[in-house]
Amino acid sequence: MTQRAVRKVVAFADQRDQMVTASAAAFGDVRLTVAQAAAEAAVSEHTIRRAYVHGHLPVHRFGLGARSLRIKRSELIAWLEAGGQTASRAGTAR
Repeated sequence: MTQRAVRKVVAFADQRDQMVTASAAAFGDVRLTVAQAAAEAAVSEHTIRRAYVHGHLPVHRFGLGARSLRIKRSELIAWLEAGGQTASRAGTAR
């Protein structure tokens, strides 16, 4: 793939993310990427990932193979207010 094609794909993905965020905002709840959620919560991206892997923070998957995910701002706030737990629940350790 040429650099020009890569730039087009990246630009399209950015544009799509902006549309998803704008449409979610219109319906009352903004959906954040892992990086955006980490920035808003003032924690690392790894902490956010650990929280959803262990089932403490709900995520919404979409896209091809459901590899893209978003976190609702309201759910992020609720997780933070509940203490921002990231440790695995009893009996779910890997």
